[in-house]
Amino acid sequence: MATAHVVTDIGYGDAGKGALVDFLAFRHQCRLVVRVHGGAQAGHNVVTPSGQQHTFSQFGAACLQPDVHTLHAGDMVVAPLALASEAAHVLAVGGQDPRDRLHIDRNCRVSTPLHQAANRLREAARGANRHGSCGIGFGETVRDGLLAGDQALVAGDLRNPKVVLDKLTSLRRRLLADVSAELGPIDRSGSDDGWMLAAAPVQSVADMLCAAVAAVALVDTAQACQLVQHHRDLVIEGAQGVLLDEWAGFHPHTTWSTCTTAGANRFLLQVGWQGQVVRHGVLRCFMVRHGAGPLPGEDPQLGQLLPEGHNTGHPWQGQVRKAPLDAVALRYALDVCGDIDELAVTHLDQAHLMPRAPWTVGWRPAAVVPDWQGQTQGGTITRLALPTPPDLQRQARLTHLARQVTVVAGGPSPPARGNIDNQNEWLLQLGTALGVPVGRCAAGPTRAHWRQLS
Repeated sequence: MATAHVVTDIGYGDAGKGALVDFLAFRHQCRLVVRVHGGAQAGHNVVTPSGQQHTFSQFGAACLQPDVHTLHAGDMVVAPLALASEAAHVLAVGGQDPRDRLHIDRNCRVSTPLHQAANRLREAARGANRHGSCGIGFGETVRDGLLAGDQALVAGDLRNPKVVLDKLTSLRRRLLADVSAELGPIDRSGSDDGWMLAAAPVQSVADMLCAAVAAVALVDTAQACQLVQHHRDLVIEGAQGVLLDEWAGFHPHTTWSTCTTAGANRFLLQVGWQGQVVRHGVLRCFMVRHGAGPLPGEDPQLGQLLPEGHNTGHPWQGQVRKAPLDAVALRYALDVCGDIDELAVTHLDQAHLMPRAPWTVGWRPAAVVPDWQGQTQGGTITRLALPTPPDLQRQARLTHLARQVTVVAGGPSPPARGNIDNQNEWLLQLGTALGVPVGRCAAGPTRAHWRQLS
């Protein structure tokens, strides 16, 4: 029976989704990777056993393997200019041109340099109160799509240069009015972003967007269904992490995207999927967060002890931050999804470098916790309540709570390096603590470093 493997990060992103996608595609001979949400802000790092390395942004993270195709489903945001540069790097490291194997749903929103400029101008103006944006215009694209309706640019428009020019002209007018109302008049000579939003030739932008996807296949729903049926087994690759989800994350340090399994489930329903579904929740053996927002138990020392090979400082997000495993936050992410079948734990090769500190098993708030915030034992939060119904003001209060808690440590110390029995016991206890079994783990960056737990 055909199987769909759904890969979802249950943390704040950066857990190792790309490595798991590459492994699953190789292990199960999946020739199709479906991207159901997110956009060019994703950074899914893959290192092949032969040493090829690429950080996937929009192409499926198994595309260094021959003949693996990528499908952008309707909720994916496409950045055509970033696609071109990403494809060039795949070719440079010895892969096939991934544009020949890319299929984009005609309804996908299109992110442009105008969106990026508006995003950067707003984020820079926030100063010390930055939200943690990646600075590539993803949120601006989604926001404009919601507000502008049919006037927003979608992938299907990119075959009609006149439509693209008209929509870009309208987009500039909307963004310029909106950003100016928030920040004041835009100085077109004050920065590259100000010039792009206020003065760049729209015709040139339109030409570049159309040219970037001229050779890429655009598909409708029926063609997407045919693609899925043809390839049978597939991997659905999530982006960001559940704790960054637009409605369930710690507002406002979130993404304009549904990061749970909901997007994958919706896609499988749309294509009439009849096969098995295995939903993998990915996490590191420690917590990691790139950018602003709460991280209970954050330990600056871990940044020095646990080096990042390909995930370093970012001009917009800032530095990578780390903390011991947080059972409270991870239980919350699993509860929000409600359907994760097994966990996949990464970075076990770094576990021995951590201080012998155990997990975070509880949050101790500075004040009495209302019932809506979760379950408590002796004044310590052990489980957060679900965001039902979705309420951004509630999520902002949750962010305030997470910023001022002290963490309660418990559970076992990190497993020893190379001791499989010790690792297996630690992973068994982790699965028990989170209520979802650990199905596989990785002690290195390549697909050869993954192993299945018995």
